[in-house]
Amino acid sequence: MKNTVFIQFYSIINSSFSVLNGFSDTYDLCKNKGDFVWMENSGTDGAALPGETAKCSYIEDFPIDTGIAYISCVYLSHFNQVYIWANLFPNVKFIVGGPLIDLNFSSIYIPQNNFSIPFNITLSDKTVEEWFGVKNFSYEWKLVPPKIEKPYDLYFSYSLNNYCYWGKCIYCYQYCGQKNHIDREIFSFDFKNVEYDGKLQVRLTTSSLTPFHILKMIPNLSLTDKIKYYKGFIRCNSEEINLLKTIDPQIIKKFLLTTGVEFPSTKMLKYMKKGATTKGLLQSFHTLRDLGCRFEFGMILGWPNLDKQDIKELELFMQNIPDDMKHSKLLLYKLFCFSGSPIQNYLIKNPDKVYSVGPFELGFYPELDQEQLDLNEEALNIIIKYCKIKNIYCNDRYSNVG
Repeated sequence: MKNTVFIQFYSIINSSFSVLNGFSDTYDLCKNKGDFVWMENSGTDGAALPGETAKCSYIEDFPIDTGIAYISCVYLSHFNQVYIWANLFPNVKFIVGGPLIDLNFSSIYIPQNNFSIPFNITLSDKTVEEWFGVKNFSYEWKLVPPKIEKPYDLYFSYSLNNYCYWGKCIYCYQYCGQKNHIDREIFSFDFKNVEYDGKLQVRLTTSSLTPFHILKMIPNLSLTDKIKYYKGFIRCNSEEINLLKTIDPQIIKKFLLTTGVEFPSTKMLKYMKKGATTKGLLQSFHTLRDLGCRFEFGMILGWPNLDKQDIKELELFMQNIPDDMKHSKLLLYKLFCFSGSPIQNYLIKNPDKVYSVGPFELGFYPELDQEQLDLNEEALNIIIKYCKIKNIYCNDRYSNVG
């Protein structure tokens, strides 16, 4: 093995085989400089929170004792793994980038700056192409997945951009760093040629699909049976949702879209800086249902500032979403103030409610008084009631936290 390696993480959880293929855009470039190594990382940052059954496990082995390792981190659990390796292998220089990393990393994730990142870790907010001095998206995309015994569906990503065009929601921590914005403008769809025995699930990686993506990329997606579905996040805006009407219905059926409602009241949407209205959200739901598109939508409870008017508007919203939403799923979360998210500046942090991944601070749950606990419980009961009426599967991650 060469003394330069490119580490990519994968996980197998609940029969799901997920690979975080951060170097696919530069496969040939990296292959000429070192060896690819797949390493198992068995969880995401949510594994650090109460109510989650999947837990992160970390490994102490590493493929080289001396040299350079390039690693792309999506989750804080990935960086904690790098931190463990860096302390065990001082003669390896770790170059760490990816969606998690920006130049404010230490001030965001290290509480009170009470320790330092090991000397042999270099943080980079550059893309791989920028690090090696070539043009972004100028290499052929390629993925050679690790070998596993059972051919589960293979879930992987195809990068579209590295930022959120909206970027204002106060609860969101993704793509909030100071990175230069990059966009894929030419879509070669090389992922359709991935050699794998099972089905492919393709995540179109962007914080939100844009009108450009819908008009220029989606119409040209492959309909091969090998691809089980495409997955992407879309804002519940009338412009983007209405553009889906122009897409071939066969392509729409290949999609699993994710969108966010969070809490559907006028006050709360404004507080979150969501850039949406309850009327627009409802119109989007009706369009998605009429198109026969599979979609997941997220809602958040555990807010510390609800009032009776919010509860009334929530119930009115749930009453007016389409009937027979059999193609939809609700992902119900408890509000968590992630490190780096703007909402941390709005709420008081209780040190006893802070959660960490290794020594790195992940975030905290806000404090709720009894009145707020009761209002959130009332909201929960309304949501559960109408999910049953509207035939919506509810993945309740709120009640599990307690």
